[in-house]
Amino acid sequence: MKKMLIIVFLILLFQSIGAVAISNGKLINRYKLNEKSADGTEYWALLVGVNEFKNQPYMTNLSILNSIPPTDLYNLLLASDHWKPDHIRLLTGKNASIFNVFKSFRWMQQMADEDDICLFYITTHGSPVQKDVYPKDENGGVDTALYMYDTYRTQIGDWPNCWYLCIPNKLYYLYDDTINTWLCNLRCEGVCVIIEACYAGGFDDPPWKTTHTTAKVSEWMNTFAKGLSGPGRVILMACKEDQISNGNFFGYYIMEGLQGFGDANQDNLCSAEEAFDYSVPKTKEILLKEYNFPVSPQIYDSYPGELILTNKEMPPTCTTLVTGSLVGDVNTDQTYFFNATDPEKDQIKYHFKWGDGTEEWTELYPSESLVNVNHVWTKEGTYNILLRNFDEHGMWFFEDSIPRRRIVVTMEDDHNVDQRQTELYTGLSLNDGIFMQNWYAQSFIPTQNYLSKIELELIAKGNVQPIIVSIRKNLTGPDLTQTSVLVDSMDLYRPILIWTTFDIPDIQVIPGETYYIVCRTIYSPDSLYGWTYAGADYKDPYLNGQGFISTNNGNTWRVYYNVNDFSFVTYGN
Repeated sequence: MKKMLIIVFLILLFQSIGAVAISNGKLINRYKLNEKSADGTEYWALLVGVNEFKNQPYMTNLSILNSIPPTDLYNLLLASDHWKPDHIRLLTGKNASIFNVFKSFRWMQQMADEDDICLFYITTHGSPVQKDVYPKDENGGVDTALYMYDTYRTQIGDWPNCWYLCIPNKLYYLYDDTINTWLCNLRCEGVCVIIEACYAGGFDDPPWKTTHTTAKVSEWMNTFAKGLSGPGRVILMACKEDQISNGNFFGYYIMEGLQGFGDANQDNLCSAEEAFDYSVPKTKEILLKEYNFPVSPQIYDSYPGELILTNKEMPPTCTTLVTGSLVGDVNTDQTYFFNATDPEKDQIKYHFKWGDGTEEWTELYPSESLVNVNHVWTKEGTYNILLRNFDEHGMWFFEDSIPRRRIVVTMEDDHNVDQRQTELYTGLSLNDGIFMQNWYAQSFIPTQNYLSKIELELIAKGNVQPIIVSIRKNLTGPDLTQTSVLVDSMDLYRPILIWTTFDIPDIQVIPGETYYIVCRTIYSPDSLYGWTYAGADYKDPYLNGQGFISTNNGNTWRVYYNVNDFSFVTYGN
């Protein structure tokens, strides 16, 4: 009986480790009999972004950004001498299924030699599984699972009636143990794994951890398992195994590190370890500063020395407005001068989205050269100009790709701009700008005798209701004037920030005295609203006012401690 159990265990072990064989007493990969390539060290990557879920539109909406980081990483890798397009597989959308990920791992296993380097990056939703699936290797009895496109295989009813009935099928999870097994099958020199998901810290299992936590069958079994320990690995995880990650900040800062910002030893080579050391403080800082959200990225490193992934190829600095008017006239050529600096003196081309549905590319310009661009807006209003640039190698500043920087211009026609607060600083900062049953207000001091129109930068999601805006002389006093607008529903997790016009009935105001813009909406549990603002942790952009909040329908108010000023533009005559 004991002999039979050992035979069964061996069969299971062979099945779990996949395609291996023994030749002349040495363990080899039966898909790749040649252990070293004549081409020397080659780099292979599998990049996965799960931004769509079968049978689950709600989860798809939450994941819309997950297709962007792996695509950006793909382009970043190709700017390095180490990488070739046919050595990288990119899976997003419907292609990010458990089967395709498995098939791509097999491809990487077949292609990589013992002197090669492999990279696996994935961004998706993660969750703990309150069960330690086989092999029983978790100290806390909890496995970690990543959601794939086809995880939601079971659906009862049709959308939207299946909102809470789209049940994940655990057979289509990507478990930490599965990844661990796949990594052990790689016969390469080193492998880097980047997990951008909630509870990512559960993926730090050392190679064949089960050999240390499962009862020994025999000394030979232990020796055999150690032979499968796989390559030296560096696993970079966005958070601890009991934390949520709250966005793609960790991955973007990892990519910045791989551009060269993390090249601590200045050898013009960027390693996984250097990128992690660069990302951690920046990820912690931005999540605490803008979201009051603590997170602790994790690393597991068994690779001897540094695991080099890219050559240093720095991006240009962010595009800077040198001269140009932020307030102008419609149907008039507006002239702007921009520039940027490339650390390696590469040439730079610029891209502008003008906020009116048009965009423009420039030719390549020498680093630091002034770039002269003209644009005409035909309708009165406030517009966000989104700025990006690329060097001649296609490298760009990643934080700019979120996008997190813009220039705001206002064009006049029948009205005259009076007061403006258009700064967001480093981020969108929408978490605390969400309307629940709260009212929000912004104070301002006019300089003109009449107030004719107001613009606010707002977003809305779900079953939206009209947003009501009024002007008050006192926060608890009566409305001097008011109007309402139904804002189009949009994706809150990747909002297209636009300015909403509230064309109020004209009122006379006293220049130099304080007034209040009061913003409220009809509460419904299936809708969310946001009013963008400049966070209180940054420089105060508008000294003639501040933000306020009321949690009891405007009966009492207090200064909104998280906000310097909400975004607004007032017009008068």
